Amino acid sequence: MHRIVCLAVLLLSFSGLGSVITEVGSLRGFIYGSEPTCVYDNWVSHVSEGKVSGLNVYAPWEVQNNDFGDYHIPTEEELRCWGMVVDDFLALELVSAQQKIRQFGFPYQVVDFQDLDSGRNLFILREILNGDIDNNGTTDSTDDEIGSFDYGWGLYLYNPDSSRPIVITVPHPCDDYPAPVFALEAFYKLDARFLMIAGAGREVAFNPPYHSNNQSISDPSRYAEHPFNELYQRTGHQIRGITGKTEFSLQIHTYDWHKYQNKPNVMLSAGSGGSDNCSSLLVLLHLTEGGALPQYSTRRFSILPQNFVYQQHPGFSLLSFPQAGLGATVSEFLGNSASAWILGNDATWQLQTSLNPTRVS
Repeated sequence: MHRIVCLAVLLLSFSGLGSVITEVGSLRGFIYGSEPTCVYDNWVSHVSEGKVSGLNVYAPWEVQNNDFGDYHIPTEEELRCWGMVVDDFLALELVSAQQKIRQFGFPYQVVDFQDLDSGRNLFILREILNGDIDNNGTTDSTDDEIGSFDYGWGLYLYNPDSSRPIVITVPHPCDDYPAPVFALEAFYKLDARFLMIAGAGREVAFNPPYHSNNQSISDPSRYAEHPFNELYQRTGHQIRGITGKTEFSLQIHTYDWHKYQNKPNVMLSAGSGGSDNCSSLLVLLHLTEGGALPQYSTRRFSILPQNFVYQQHPGFSLLSFPQAGLGATVSEFLGNSASAWILGNDATWQLQTSLNPTRVS
């Protein structure tokens, strides 16, 4: 039965290789739930998996399978071709983008997505599923994951009608497993222009032996020559060309409750200020003891624009990194003075330091 289902998904996926797909449905359902109108749904369950060390902690219900999905390390020529696809995608030359995808042999498809959750018309660049099956180490077929990614280059959402020059990124969808859900809510609430989620865990492709996360190749925050970064650079250039200002980059991570106890509940970082001098906020979500997933609740944090509301799991708290570089380890982030970027009414960004935000009901 699994083989039949898998074949059906693959046939539906490949049927869209030569044309732009139009879908109407729930974006939440596509990314982390159920949406039968999409070619496939529950995108997070298809992310390429890998676990070769004890350095990272994954969802207790998501057993990492080294044979479920892969990360294709792109050549210099493939990155150049990918850039051409992205250029067309961002220019909304969708048919041309899809034609180039087919020409270059990328297992991707362009989707014109009518999101019923937000009422927005979004554009998506997503990977087509392969035939891999992950039984999560059980005999119960209800937890099986059918179809993963051969390339693992990521999922990209574009809202050309957004009111704010914000790019939201999730570089670690496997060990930072709550992050895609929170990132989507931030995408909605902040009316961001882009949402980017990596398509493979950081232990999928690496320079062996794996003694440090800095050896990862599939982690876009550790490896510069990643298709994720090619797309990010172009989103930044687009925003700067339109507004004459730098983009605001919001990157969401998580860490594990038992590793870093007695740390501040909320910390905000303006980042290290790289060569592009991008305004940035790195956000850290804290997983509390047990890792259970009870009912979602809503919390407000007064330090984000318009009392930014997001769907907060009772097992998580909204946190963010203090000042540090993108490639630093979590231990290097913790304990430094916090700073944050706050969105002004005129969509410019003003730096405020040493914030001690409090929750509001």
